Amino acid sequence: MLVMVVMFSCIGREFFAYKSRFKSDGEIAEMTDLDAEPSKVNYDTFMMSMNAISLILLNEEWHMQMYDLMRCFTRNVVAFYIVAIIIGEITIMKLFLALFINNYLEIITQKGVLQIKKDEEEE
Repeated sequence: MLVMVVMFSCIGREFFAYKSRFKSDGEIAEMTDLDAEPSKVNYDTFMMSMNAISLILLNEEWHMQMYDLMRCFTRNVVAFYIVAIIIGEITIMKLFLALFINNYLEIITQKGVLQIKKDEEEE
C-alpha cells in the first residue's frame, strides 16, 4: 500500500508540482506571478503529494483537488485521478478482504479444534 502511495505521489509531483497557482481573486496565475498562492492540497513537495494521494484513497475531497488542477491544465488530469482511485480502491479492498478472511479462518480453526477436543473427551 505504501509503495502505491509513493508511486502515485512521485507521478503526481512530476506532472503537477508548482503548476497550479491562483491569485487572491481565484484567477489562474502565471508562472512568473510572485503573489500567487498554491491550492490547499498540492503536489509541490513530496509530503504534500503523499497527503494528496492519501486524501484520494480516503475519498476525502479528491474532486476539489481534481477541479483545481483541471482549471490549470486540461481535462486530461481526470485520467490520473481515475487510475489512482481505481487502483487504490482495489488494493484497499483486497487488503481488508484478506484481513477478514484470515481472521475468519483463525476463528473457524479454533472452534474446530475445540469441538474435536470436546468430542474426544466425551468418548
